[in-house]
Amino acid sequence: MTTTARHERHPESSLTQVRVAPLTDLPAHQIVADLAAAWNRRCTRLGATDRPEAAAAAAQRSVVLYERLDLTDPDTRAGLANALNSLSVQQSALGLNHAALRTAERALEIFEDLPEYPAGVALVLYNTTAYLGALGRGAEAAAAIERAVAIRRELFERDPLGIGPDLECSLSRMCGHLSKIGRYDDAADAAAQLIALLEERLGDEPDRALAEAYVALGLNLLKINRTMDASRVMNYADMLWSALGTHPGKHAHAVSRHAFCQAKLGNYAEAVRLARRAVQIHESAPDPDPLLLSVLLSGLGEYLRMRGRHLEALDAMARTLAIEERLFSEDPHLHRPSLAETLDTMSEIMTVLGRHDAAGRFRRRREDLLA
Repeated sequence: MTTTARHERHPESSLTQVRVAPLTDLPAHQIVADLAAAWNRRCTRLGATDRPEAAAAAAQRSVVLYERLDLTDPDTRAGLANALNSLSVQQSALGLNHAALRTAERALEIFEDLPEYPAGVALVLYNTTAYLGALGRGAEAAAAIERAVAIRRELFERDPLGIGPDLECSLSRMCGHLSKIGRYDDAADAAAQLIALLEERLGDEPDRALAEAYVALGLNLLKINRTMDASRVMNYADMLWSALGTHPGKHAHAVSRHAFCQAKLGNYAEAVRLARRAVQIHESAPDPDPLLLSVLLSGLGEYLRMRGRHLEALDAMARTLAIEERLFSEDPHLHRPSLAETLDTMSEIMTVLGRHDAAGRFRRRREDLLA
């Protein structure tokens, strides 16, 4: 992370100081073009092995070589745009999102001037959304991914097999960005479009992407108070995760959201049943995430309280508290609010159970924590 900060402060770092042979030392235009393309392919290979600094250096070499060629040739300009796009991806991987955005804007400008390369425009826009999102520019990220989806939808009409996977990725990202800026109706629509594409492609063989799309749809339906619809969607997502038998954390999250739907509908007994199941699913994982487990246990405790089953709620919340105390010891700033909330809940449960001394201890611990 210190390395990232250093690159941000010193844009003229060694990463950008690439020396290549003068054009006169190279035999021909085609050899230079081939070398430029080869460096860009090397960038892709290095990026796939999680070596972003080396990958960025390779992409920069490709850019420099392309810039020494005849840029009136459309294919050469497209090659330069591709190399710039590759460089932007690796700059982002290094945490240099401002630089990545500037580089992507150069690539986008070139592709937009080449009408025969709409796929390039869509690709750069897709990547740009990640940089904008990382910089907190959510509305711009949403606008960029909407443009990418529109382009890829047109391309899909001509080449469903070739463009289908790219359109699916774009719809998934669009759903996420729209949801983040509060456009839940549009996000739900994007999720529904993604589900339709996936179901047509997958047939009777669902995969993780389909299960995740149903969860995304359910979450956005909840945001627009379509709780009954959200409950049905989450139930189906649960069935898909059960059939897949993978990713117990994601499966548990889907079941917990189904429990939340049932609680909102006033079906507290069913909410308790589902919340217990969510905990069991996550605990079956080889390495359960403690943060998710604490969230699941807290939800279970809340539904038990709604049912008036305070002793059982106490047990669930005590487990939650033990996890959150451990997480707080590792990162006090991050986990202070959730620990304070759990201490408050424990105090309330103890009060209901008539254990006023214990309630007072939890209350004072919370006050000390927030002081």
